[in-house]
Amino acid sequence: MKRPPGALTLRRVTTFEDAADEASWVIQDAKAIHIDDSLNTFVFRAEIHRPGDSTPLDAVLKLDPTGERQEAFMNETRAYQTTGRPFQANVLPDFFGCFETRIGSTTVTCLAIEYCGDPMEQTYTKLIIHSCALSFFEISGPFLIAQFRYELIEYAALLHQHGMTHGDIYPQNILVSDGHPVLIDLESSEKHTCCLRMKIVPGTMMPWEEEFGCKELFDLISRMGLWKPSTCYISAFRRQILMLAFFRRPLFLR
Repeated sequence: MKRPPGALTLRRVTTFEDAADEASWVIQDAKAIHIDDSLNTFVFRAEIHRPGDSTPLDAVLKLDPTGERQEAFMNETRAYQTTGRPFQANVLPDFFGCFETRIGSTTVTCLAIEYCGDPMEQTYTKLIIHSCALSFFEISGPFLIAQFRYELIEYAALLHQHGMTHGDIYPQNILVSDGHPVLIDLESSEKHTCCLRMKIVPGTMMPWEEEFGCKELFDLISRMGLWKPSTCYISAFRRQILMLAFFRRPLFLR
């Protein structure tokens, strides 16, 4: 395969069991879409050219330039290739593989997944969507926004039923693909036996976490605002406010 000008070659580190080849893949036209200096992670959108295939893949590449995130990257790879494999192209994006590439004199580990869309904004309560999908949600109205939340909870519960947690379900790890959620970033995923003890019914009173049974699903549903605040939570909040008011120092003592 001829290497395009200005491209980088990817050498596959791990593959699916039914991978057809071990030849190098080529990435081209990479553009940075996210840089997290605190985690030493760089994310690019790029075209991937596979040997023997003239149609490039629209992909997202997550790079570990320092080598400090090898364990997290391998955990994410295992999650995609094992428990998460049946959910690719639906709940999860297609996972193309874990690769190594050379950038200058440095060998860099890289995860490649299908590009599925942009992430949600940093809030659950308003459920604001990035500009590329905003018009879609405006046209479709409140029902679709509610449906998006229901689907997100359904997808998380589905992963739990099949023995895995996501581990980090926050807006930056939820993509919007044609109005539907897609979960990404499985670095914190773990094997899981779900202890859910009740049905998830939107609009009902919020249960206690211990009564509900599953912390990840409880936290997600709470943040999505699909339960009504229960009397016990409201009472506890009122007690905290009263205590703050009671123990507040007078102005002349400040």
